[in-house]
Amino acid sequence: MASLEDTVRTVVQDFMGRGVLFTALDVSNAVKQSNPNARHREVRDVVRALFATDIETQGWARTPISVTLGDGTTAEALLYHPLTSSWDLDNEYSAQQRAATAFRPVAAAQATVAAAQAQTHAPVPSTVPAPVPAATPVAPLPTARTLWDQMFQTQPSLFPVKS
Repeated sequence: MASLEDTVRTVVQDFMGRGVLFTALDVSNAVKQSNPNARHREVRDVVRALFATDIETQGWARTPISVTLGDGTTAEALLYHPLTSSWDLDNEYSAQQRAATAFRPVAAAQATVAAAQAQTHAPVPSTVPAPVPAATPVAPLPTARTLWDQMFQTQPSLFPVKS
């Protein structure tokens, strides 16, 4: 199994070879497809370390950009891009890409386990194939903010107001 650093380097080289502008989140999401247990913070640190050795030496730069988080707030991220793209970053890295969210490794791992269980418990095929059931929608995991809001809105309140 390839190390995290090797996987990140491969993804970064692929993005650069195709001329794709990317952030550490883009790399992290690509890495999680082959390594669902990878953490974004670890991937981000590897990407930043690769800048001096692998990215900048190939005529690429990094520029701070504003991105939209899942809760609607904004944060600053580093956009890696070819020097030739420096003049038109807003058009080349769209608002939709700036609002991308991290893949959840837990959800990916649960999906893998569910698929494996489905394969091990699959019935023996008969001569007539059974109809394929419709995919059931997966409910998103609640965010920490949502859980806190729910906790403070319970009745009777867990945190009564002193009178």
